[in-house]
Amino acid sequence: MIHADADSFFRIEQARDIPRPLRERGARAERARSGPLSKWICVICGYIYDPAVGMPDAGIAAGTAFEDLPEDWICPECGSPKSAFEVYEA
Repeated sequence: MIHADADSFFRIEQARDIPRPLRERGARAERARSGPLSKWICVICGYIYDPAVGMPDAGIAAGTAFEDLPEDWICPECGSPKSAFEVYEA
């Protein structure tokens, strides 16, 4: 089940309008802010990827940083692309 609010949808739609080089610079800045084992949250459904746990059922070992996930990896809850994730600051 997908739970999204208008703000998160707007952020995703906005990101599509940003030229790829600028999006990539933003992604690099996001990675620089995060540590290797930072948690990441899907802005669409709220799923939290915890690299300390990984996703053993999907073949992703504990200790796998978000940055090391394949570029075509999708949210296991709602199917959103990796670009729909932000560093989780709880």
